[in-house]
Amino acid sequence: MFLLVLGFAPISLAVAQVEGEVSVVYDSSAIETGEPFRVYLRITPAAVHPVATNLSPWLERIPQENLLAQTPWVRYGQEWGQSLTLIFLEAGEMDLPPLPVVLLQGDTLWTGPVRLRVFPTPTPDEETAWKDIKALWLTPAHWWERWRWLMVAGVGLLVTGVVVYWLLSRQPRIVREQVRSPHMWVLEQLSALEQRRLWARGEVKAYYTELSRIMREYLEQQYGFPALESSTEEVLRHCRKQALPPQVLPAMEELLRWCDLVKFARAMPPEYYHAQAMREARRIVEQTALAHAPTSEETSANPEPL
Repeated sequence: MFLLVLGFAPISLAVAQVEGEVSVVYDSSAIETGEPFRVYLRITPAAVHPVATNLSPWLERIPQENLLAQTPWVRYGQEWGQSLTLIFLEAGEMDLPPLPVVLLQGDTLWTGPVRLRVFPTPTPDEETAWKDIKALWLTPAHWWERWRWLMVAGVGLLVTGVVVYWLLSRQPRIVREQVRSPHMWVLEQLSALEQRRLWARGEVKAYYTELSRIMREYLEQQYGFPALESSTEEVLRHCRKQALPPQVLPAMEELLRWCDLVKFARAMPPEYYHAQAMREARRIVEQTALAHAPTSEETSANPEPL
């Protein structure tokens, strides 16, 4: 009996497993676009040794570049900890599925889901402070108060006459500008932006913000959808529906995403990419303009009036 006990004791120890639990902790379930979102993973007890966290379930919902940082698993007393930092550029409801954590013992633990709401970054449309209300004192009427309406009307008529004269004198120039094609306009805008060399003066955010505005306004003029008011994902969907040349879609997506990362997440592209972004923008314009130009058959079928 003693030998039987000694024989079975090691087997019982070999098959014993330590059960663990992984928990997900985050600061808030409501964040703004462009604000870093940190998730903390905790595994207890410390005897459960994690090896790696498989992030593929999340990367099916969010782009790879939205994952800003991932720390290794570190032991803190009686638990293991790891932190993930993400960023969301699109507003809406976000439901991230559970993540598998591979353990050194060969088992796998699953985290719980992460549900949050992403709000758009607010814009200061109204004044944030009010002026103090002062008391009104009755004073004798001044001559300006009696006749100011007549003087204002006279000045208004004078200004209206000057504006009408200026518009009439510029009418031929306005007509010439109206018939100018969108790709000619955007090439002039890109040249003006390149000459300013904002990135060389440290104004990287201003450079990419202006570059994004120019490209979105070009798409809006060329293809007739509200690119200035749309998110990057909506702009890319419109571009695919408009049958843009397939060779420009990857460059368009990379350019717009870099502009969003610099504008909202304060990201810093590589130094070489500043000039490359301008070259890619020109290449996109030239190829889309070439694809948008009428063919010889369309020109012969619709001749210009004499």
